[in-house]
Order: sequence, then C-alpha cells, then structure tokens
Amino acid sequence: NQQSIPESLPSSLRVWLETAMKLPSWIEREPIDRATRFLSDHAISIAVILSTVSLLQLYSLKKGVKALHRTDQLGYSGALKRLGSTMQFCAQTFTPQGLFEEGALIPVILKVRLMHAVSRYYVQQTDWSEEELGVPICQEDLLATLMGFSRTPLRYLPKLGIKVTEQNAQDVLYYWSVLGELLGIRSDIIPCNL
Repeated sequence: NQQSIPESLPSSLRVWLETAMKLPSWIEREPIDRATRFLSDHAISIAVILSTVSLLQLYSLKKGVKALHRTDQLGYSGALKRLGSTMQFCAQTFTPQGLFEEGALIPVILKVRLMHAVSRYYVQQTDWSEEELGVPICQEDLLATLMGFSRTPLRYLPKLGIKVTEQNAQDVLYYWSVLGELLGIRSDIIPCNL
C-alpha cells in the first residue's frame, strides 16, 4: 500500500491511479471519523452480520451470483478466499483515519475497482448473456453490495443489543456513500438516508 505507482504501467492506468489516489475536496472528515469509531467499536458484531445476513442477501441476487460463479469465487476455496478478503476490506474500512493520509484505504479501494474491472472483462469473455443478465458487476450490483455493507448492519445491530442512534446511522451512511463513490458507484443512485 505504500508502494509508489510503477512507471512501467500504461500511461492511462498511471494517470487514473494518480487522480484516483486523491480524495475529493467535498468529503467531510468529522462524520467519517465518528463513523469509523462506531464501526470499529462494533466490528465483531458487524462482521457477524456481514458474514451471515448480508452475505445471504447478496448471494440471492441472480446476476451477481452468476458473475461470481464465472470468476470462480463460489467454489470452496474461492468462497473462503472471497470471504477472507471481504473481511480484510471491512477491517481496513473500520480503521479510524484509514481513508485519510494516515491510512491505507485508498489503495485498497482502487485494488477493488481494478479487480471489478478485470472480472467484468473476463466474465464478458464467457458465455455471459448481456441480453438476459446485463453488464456483469454493474452499478446495480455494486449498489446492492453497498446496501449490504451499510444499511443491513445498521438494521440488525439492534437485534444484537447494540444501540444505533440517529447520528450513528447518519455518519455510517455518509461514510459508506463516500466509499461507494470511491468504489465507482454513481453518486446520483446512492441513497442519502435509511
């Protein structure tokens, strides 16, 4: 994560990485700091929700599961690796200051975006039917995943006895909205409230 961008990369990729490494100026730090404190305080409970409720909800989505299957992410070793990398992503996401200069979340987010792009390309090289299934790993799929990571834990934490205040919810939703945009989801389709 601390490695500089290799000069040997194609110039278009290097320019994209250099641009994408910079946070947009409109981001507000205070709600993100509050959100990451809340997320890190309840990380174990959130991990349980993500690995059960969210995972089951997301794996019930026909198109997304078909794309995952074509990238070999649903076989036994693929599923374990995917779950492990998802939990690692969450751990980095929950780290206070992870998004800012003290942390290393931006390179992780860019890695996820590149992984999605590569997977999208390779899935389209299979017998994928865009007429039936649309573009793999599309905005709709990414938005559903964002909802699974943001709104689902907020909904289920109280069932585990954890109080979620309105401020907690607003901060977490704001933070995940920022992360959603950084992950390539169009801002106009990201819901701004529960």
